[in-house]
Amino acid sequence: MVCIYIYTYIHTYIHTYIHTYIHTYIHTYIHTYIHIYMYLYMHRASDAEVH
Repeated sequence: MVCIYIYTYIHTYIHTYIHTYIHTYIHTYIHTYIHIYMYLYMHRASDAEVH
């Protein structure tokens, strides 16, 4: 009974940790990618206006 409780607790903890880590990693990656894309897009647009 105690073993099952400990196993469930550890499993839940690891699952939550991994989920949070992956979510944060993906969010940061997408956020950075969007920033780079927007920067390049705006930069290209400004270059097009100048030329």
